[in-house]
Amino acid sequence: MATLAHPIAPRVGGLSARVLPEPALLSVEGLEPRVKTMAEFRERRRVARTPIAGELGARARSTLDVRLLDLSAFGARIEHLDLLRPGSACAFELPPSVGALILSARIIHSSVVGAAPTREGERQLRYQSGLVFTGITADQQTTLESALEKLTSRGSSRNTRFSM
Repeated sequence: MATLAHPIAPRVGGLSARVLPEPALLSVEGLEPRVKTMAEFRERRRVARTPIAGELGARARSTLDVRLLDLSAFGARIEHLDLLRPGSACAFELPPSVGALILSARIIHSSVVGAAPTREGERQLRYQSGLVFTGITADQQTTLESALEKLTSRGSSRNTRFSM
């Protein structure tokens, strides 16, 4: 049985891509390609995926490095290169040098304050956002107050980076 295996190189929005389609089976006459059935389609994953019926929501989280501009017992102001949407929840993490602490927070406001050059010579937007801490336990409050004392006694460094 012969197969069709030619690459297609479409241009989409100025970007070029090379697509290598799955070989299509030819009909008996050898002229008309036909679509494979699911049984004929070769599974390339290590394990099978489970289809989900209906609409099941999920969350994907990532870490965003930020620069801490100011900190209080109730919130923080940070600078970063990726968009944080006001109203969204996040986890705010202080480094061990200050008092390893992870706090739940909500983004109160976020605005563009400039642009930073990238390695590729382009410019990336720079944001500042305000956070309010939510659901702080008594132990977290104590650790946060200790971190504030450390930062106040040694003078805050404008280059201190934190993860979110």
